[in-house]
Amino acid sequence: MPAIEPDAKTLKKRLELCLEALRLRKKINATTIRIEAIKAELKIFAKDLGRGFRETDVKLGHVSVSPEKPERFDGDFPVVDVRKWQSLSDSDRKKHLESGLVVIESQWSKPYHGRVDIELY
Repeated sequence: MPAIEPDAKTLKKRLELCLEALRLRKKINATTIRIEAIKAELKIFAKDLGRGFRETDVKLGHVSVSPEKPERFDGDFPVVDVRKWQSLSDSDRKKHLESGLVVIESQWSKPYHGRVDIELY
């Protein structure tokens, strides 16, 4: 979709929404900071426990916590150099495909749902 220049009405509405978001963020900033500190402390409890846990209040809701996990080495896997694959003749490609050495799978990028960052100063 090509970029378009917004009209004055759209610019005004956009500015109003941004200012409202900033005011709301400023209003709840201390609460948000405390929530993040609580989350960090709860993750430590889960790490010490060695598993996740859930605490429930029937009137308020529940909090589910799982510990952080470091990256894990799953092994070394063969990778086909796409440029070299494309440089092979059709018959060579066909041989590798028929032997099962190479399998073609469709790959899709993950969708990007956009992002809005609100930063106070």
